[in-house]
Formats: sequence, C-alpha cells, structure tokens
Amino acid sequence: MKRITVFVVLVAFLLAPGILAAQMQGGGKGQQMKTQMHANMGMMADMMGKMYEMMNKGKATSEQWQEMMDIMEQMIKMMKEMSVPHGGQMQEQHQQQLQEMNKSLNALYENVVR
Repeated sequence: MKRITVFVVLVAFLLAPGILAAQMQGGGKGQQMKTQMHANMGMMADMMGKMYEMMNKGKATSEQWQEMMDIMEQMIKMMKEMSVPHGGQMQEQHQQQLQEMNKSLNALYENVVR
C-alpha cells in the first residue's frame, strides 16, 4: 500500500508543472478559470491527504481499498485532463466530479478512520 501512496504522490508532482503550464498558456481566459483550477487542485490535495491517512490506518476492507483505488484512478485521469488547456466548462465538470468523489471518500473515511 505504501507503493500506491508513493505512486499517487509522484503522479501529482509529475503532472502539476504541466497543469500549471497549460493554464498559463490559456492567457486571457480570465482569473475565474485560474481560481477554479486552484480550487480543484486544493480539493484533490485534501482528498489525497485523507487517502494517505486511511492507508496508514490499515483497517480498510478489500471493498474499501477497491473504492479508494477507483477514486485514485479517477483523480489521475482528471490530472491528465487538467494538463491540457481546456475551457472553463471542463473545470466546472471536474469540480462536479470532485464533489461527488469527495462525498464518497468522506463516507469511506468515516468508516475507516473513525
């Protein structure tokens, strides 16, 4: 499980410069898009922190581990999408997906950590 944690952290660090570069190339698309992207990245960071804590507790069932893995895969896919310039509509879609994933993760977190 430590390999998974290391993998997720590495993916985040490897994709972050590409995401920022893509957003900077967007240029005059406005501060709102940058703010939304930062909010999405912040939510992802919080979610990764919760997953890290759950992995360290080691109390999760195999079904809970699978659910965590599914959320991680969705986040990795989303980070890849964020590394390519898109319009504000994609960021709104990411925000909605993140909110749904965060809701699932919070329920999972409550069962595993507390």
